[in-house]
Amino acid sequence: MEALDPESEQIRDVYAQYGVAMYYAQCVERQLAIVAPMLHGMNIRTTTRDQLEKLLDELFKKTLGTVIKKLETSVGLPAGFEDRLRDALRLRNFLAHDFFWERAGTFTHEQGRQQMLTELREAAVFLADLDEEMSILARDWSRNQGVTDEVIRAEMNKLTAHGGVT
Repeated sequence: MEALDPESEQIRDVYAQYGVAMYYAQCVERQLAIVAPMLHGMNIRTTTRDQLEKLLDELFKKTLGTVIKKLETSVGLPAGFEDRLRDALRLRNFLAHDFFWERAGTFTHEQGRQQMLTELREAAVFLADLDEEMSILARDWSRNQGVTDEVIRAEMNKLTAHGGVT
């Protein structure tokens, strides 16, 4: 493979970092849908797998904004958590709909691309941290419901054994 010139390399890096930020935006979307049943007070002992899968399927089809609004109206989220979710929604929407459009001029020069890289790295860190926070909430809730780490590992092994395809 031929080596890239510095400008092409930086452009590639902007696109790659954008991909990382969007990946974490999707992680936040999915993690919120996974955490939503917990926040709704779902009891894992009385909820069937079919009921949980139906709820998750419904939530996965909704936009991040819709899931956040549903949570805000059905359960009292801590103010700080609610604010971070709204920030994540604004950031996700900006990345998905406006980032490159609003940075078209900036993208044409080295210093501008460097600013974009910094902005995208910060976005990825914020979204990754929020995803991790929700993962911890889900893990703690699961443990309180009697779901052990071994059960979670076994389920993850089932998913990854077939590349996520069942």
